[in-house]
Amino acid sequence: MGIVYAATHLRLGRRVAIKMLRSEYTDNPQALSRFFAEARAVNKIAHPNIIEVTDFVERPGQDNYYVMELLEGVSLAEHVEAGGILKLSRAAAIMTQVAKALEAVHHAGIVHRDLKPHNIILIDKVGQPDFVKLVDFGLARLVDGSGDISLHDSTGNAVVGTPRYMSPEQASGRAVDYRSDIYTFGAVLYELVTGRPPLVGADFGDLVVKLRTVVPPPPRSLDNLPHEIPPSLDRLITECLAKDPADRPERMEKVTERLLAIADEQEWIVYELSVLPTPAHISSPKLQAVPEPIAAPPPVATPRTRWLWPVVGLIVALAVAGAAVFVMTRPQRQPQPQPTDDTHAKVEAEIATADQRIAAGRFVAPGGDEALDHLLVARKLDPEHAGVHQRLAAIARKFEQLADEARAAGSLAEAAAHLQTVLVIEPNNAAATTKMNEIEQEVLARQRKK
Repeated sequence: MGIVYAATHLRLGRRVAIKMLRSEYTDNPQALSRFFAEARAVNKIAHPNIIEVTDFVERPGQDNYYVMELLEGVSLAEHVEAGGILKLSRAAAIMTQVAKALEAVHHAGIVHRDLKPHNIILIDKVGQPDFVKLVDFGLARLVDGSGDISLHDSTGNAVVGTPRYMSPEQASGRAVDYRSDIYTFGAVLYELVTGRPPLVGADFGDLVVKLRTVVPPPPRSLDNLPHEIPPSLDRLITECLAKDPADRPERMEKVTERLLAIADEQEWIVYELSVLPTPAHISSPKLQAVPEPIAAPPPVATPRTRWLWPVVGLIVALAVAGAAVFVMTRPQRQPQPQPTDDTHAKVEAEIATADQRIAAGRFVAPGGDEALDHLLVARKLDPEHAGVHQRLAAIARKFEQLADEARAAGSLAEAAAHLQTVLVIEPNNAAATTKMNEIEQEVLARQRKK
């Protein structure tokens, strides 16, 4: 129904994707409705692991399109086809993000109905590989009857989706709810860790019969796997694939909780694959006295002076959160070309957004819209901006402290996640690199003892 083009937003200078309705559908009211329903559905969800739609233009009989973020990555299907069965830790890291995305989808009152590896895009986000973006909501539907988004097909419960990953009720044309996505989630996870789908059929009719009557073999029972699937993961996948929706986990939140518990149980380090620490880990400050008054850094001899007060705000915010903050000095660098006025404006806009995130305690989280994300963009635009460097240095010191605390408490995966954040900011930080290597050795040592 639509064609996707890569484009450039002329005012922002940002690469975007434009999905345009094919010309043969421009006079079809039903096609128009379904086309823009996808855009409205995505905006209704608004989650970091779901593709972002920024604008749409609806003109019956003319060009109709919506603008999305441009994803520069590959689908999970391509990864599987190229590399075969995924490592368990990697599969868990990826699917935990998918589970979080589906939580948001369901909270918005929507069932995706077409979850599959082709609709799970893996990108590199702020130095983090395998960051998940869930796409293609063209078959999604509202299940609570609220709102003005009409996503379902005109025949009500007609069979739509990808048969290989369909739930029994979806393949039979019956009404579906959130638990249908839970089945599909289990089917995708099953394939990632075993290299084969739960069930196959000679044709669609044969597959529907099997979906309704044949129980897939437990993943652990399959031969010639390159790894031993933990019983806890085997149970989770099996429960997700239950024939009766009532026998599946009741909500995606339960699936996410169990996946995280399995990762903790197995001591899988998934810091660079799943998500960086969320604000919940770092933004629950207890009011404390600021240990010492901290002098504001000297002004920079450029027209940019607006950064001074946000730096003080950042220092206070981190001090309130219990961080040890120091004014950092940088060695002299070779003179760089001066940024243009247009670059100044973009940098200031990124800093302003970062300061808003800092004030809200949103330092690092999945999705590319937190303080760290905006500061890294600003640093790329103007590598010499002192205010940007001050903020980044303060955040790095905070996460170094958090890493030390987590490691002392025995939480190696959490410590590694915090150190990963430090290394995103300061790739040449030798101390953080050494600590990361030590943690990996500790984890390997623990696994050898099992």
